[in-house]
Amino acid sequence: MTENPNILLIEDELQIAFLVRDYLHTVGIRVVLATDGLQALQIFTQQKFDLVLLDIELTHVKGTMLCQQIRHISTVPIIMICAHNDEKTRLECLSLEANDFVGKPFSPRTLIAKIQAMLQYRYGQWQTLHQQKAALHSPKPIILDETRYEIHFSSVVVPLTKIEFRLFKTLSEKPGWIYSRNQLMSAMYGDFRVVSERTIDSHIKKLRKKLQKLPSEYCQKDAIESRYGTGYRYRGEHLIIVKSA
Repeated sequence: MTENPNILLIEDELQIAFLVRDYLHTVGIRVVLATDGLQALQIFTQQKFDLVLLDIELTHVKGTMLCQQIRHISTVPIIMICAHNDEKTRLECLSLEANDFVGKPFSPRTLIAKIQAMLQYRYGQWQTLHQQKAALHSPKPIILDETRYEIHFSSVVVPLTKIEFRLFKTLSEKPGWIYSRNQLMSAMYGDFRVVSERTIDSHIKKLRKKLQKLPSEYCQKDAIESRYGTGYRYRGEHLIIVKSA
């Protein structure tokens, strides 16, 4: 295996696919994306992959059938993405000779930990080399102080309002995940008050301006991205640590 592993991601829910792909890129893993079973099987037979991440429910060719076809021609590690996280699903995945599974909804960090453990078990040396490089180049964490509604990064402290803090915390809990304005309203206002979409946009604008006070190594300009017609997503790559009372 090369120093940077190559993974085939087979997922037809694009929001999940892009989220997983972006997270894997941050830890030095290359990703080839296939959005249906037929395309995936064709790609798999044309390239060499170190691991396959496969959604069990796909269009055209079901994930269960695709897993069997891949296993028939290869011993590559396979991690299944499942709609349920129960014993029945686990037994089904194991019966297909998949190596592991993760149930939706899942934490991207948990998925990465599973992938890294699988790669280390199979290829050992890569994980050690990559961990050494990651230790040298890993970004500093961002601390969210829930008692003071502050963002701490490096030696800089950025005070927020209670609403801005809730907004940033919600977005940063699932980097890459697109939140609609209604979802953000629910997270920001616990009393179910009626507010306009322009109110959300106004808070986003103020939050972006405050994030610009952070050091240049932080992704200031693009940390909160607007998605036309859908909502907003957080694109920061730094680990978020929440400090509570």
